[in-house]
Amino acid sequence: MTPDPWMAMGISGAAAFFTGIAAIFTGLSAWQTGRTAKAAVDQVELQRQIQIDAAQPYVWADIGEHPTKQGVIALRIKCEGPTAARNVRLTCDRSLPSDEQLATWAEKAQHAMEEGTSYLAPGRDLIWSLGVGHRVLREGADFRYRCSLSYDGPYGPVGPIDFVIDLGDWRTSNPNPPGSLNEIRLAIRDLAKAVEK
Repeated sequence: MTPDPWMAMGISGAAAFFTGIAAIFTGLSAWQTGRTAKAAVDQVELQRQIQIDAAQPYVWADIGEHPTKQGVIALRIKCEGPTAARNVRLTCDRSLPSDEQLATWAEKAQHAMEEGTSYLAPGRDLIWSLGVGHRVLREGADFRYRCSLSYDGPYGPVGPIDFVIDLGDWRTSNPNPPGSLNEIRLAIRDLAKAVEK
């Protein structure tokens, strides 16, 4: 029996159609596999970056109230995080504020930080007193300082990190922070009153 040419063409056409559909699904599958592989590579790179960031020290600098001397303004640089910072440098766009009594000390502090410190251990901070608050924060002074901080961590250099310190914020802040001697004095006074009764 001779095959019907129309039937053979129909079967060939159907086979070509299904082959085309299979090729489309194969292409989509390859595209999805490629996307999945790229996502996996991106995830590995993200995890690597998280590991690096977690091992880097975090160093910050500020000019503000001295942590233990009430009413004194200080320059403070602190290293936080799990590792030490090396070659820590802080520069400001102009001379640090100070009162007349500590002007030389403030100049030395600024020069020391521009030269940099070779090693700052985790949790360690450097503090330089700049003067009594009401003399440093005198009326009419410009309190905005543009600063740049840079240092090296175990994975290389960090920064420079540029920021602005605005001491004008201190002029309107609470002069007696929690834990100050004034609060201890008030607590003792209240305790003495309670004992008298």
